Amino acid sequence: MSLRVHVHDITPSRARATSRMPGMRKGIVMRFHVGDDQGGKPSWWLYGGNNEQVAWAGETFASRYNAERAASAFKAGAKTARYDIYLDASGAYRWRAWRSSDKVAASGQSFSSKSSAQSAADNVRDNAGNAGGLAAV
Repeated sequence: MSLRVHVHDITPSRARATSRMPGMRKGIVMRFHVGDDQGGKPSWWLYGGNNEQVAWAGETFASRYNAERAASAFKAGAKTARYDIYLDASGAYRWRAWRSSDKVAASGQSFSSKSSAQSAADNVRDNAGNAGGLAAV
């Protein structure tokens, strides 16, 4: 049974992870969800096996169709995207994924160490391509 979340907070929690998140291991089945954020704008989110948000689009879209296309594109290209780790304004580490000069995904949470953020990015890179939750667009 799949948990469906209807309202999303597109601002990831400022809570810092002190270790690798449960459900964020190689081989864990992830799932995409396309829906509206709290402001009613379409976006996509990626959840780990423990139903924790591990990534999101990093933006909203003009239509749900566009959000679904973006999620499908990230799923198809997650393995070959370029991932970088950075410090956010609060001093926490995050990751983001790029295709060419376009940001295509962002971390679903902040991390207390660069290595934890890198592990999370590696997990998404290795597992997003097998995630469920998307119909053919």
